[in-house]
Amino acid sequence: MSAITDVRGIGNAVAATLAKYGFITVGDLAKAKILDLVQVPGFQEARAASVIAEARRLTGADVKKKKNLKTEKNVAGKSSKKKGKKEVKMANKKAKKTIKKAKKTIKKAKKTIKKAKKK
Repeated sequence: MSAITDVRGIGNAVAATLAKYGFITVGDLAKAKILDLVQVPGFQEARAASVIAEARRLTGADVKKKKNLKTEKNVAGKSSKKKGKKEVKMANKKAKKTIKKAKKTIKKAKKTIKKAKKK
């Protein structure tokens, strides 16, 4: 059996990080899904797909899993797009609230200035 550091792109530091997330052996990586691996810091979809493919090649699971990896990559891409759209909506909503609060503050300030000028 190969060591996890035999997977191209995995050194000792990355192996330690992967272990914290439950990826200890090459077999763990070969069985992993892209959506699981992108939870590990430093892994985006492309790197996750590359590492999984290499692990599957090392374990001999490459032939039967190759098609599944392409499907996983498509699902991961769609999931990321949905998350991105949701985050943009939330940011816009938060910005609108902030603008509304700022307008109220400006309105109060103008009233205070008017009162001060009358005195």
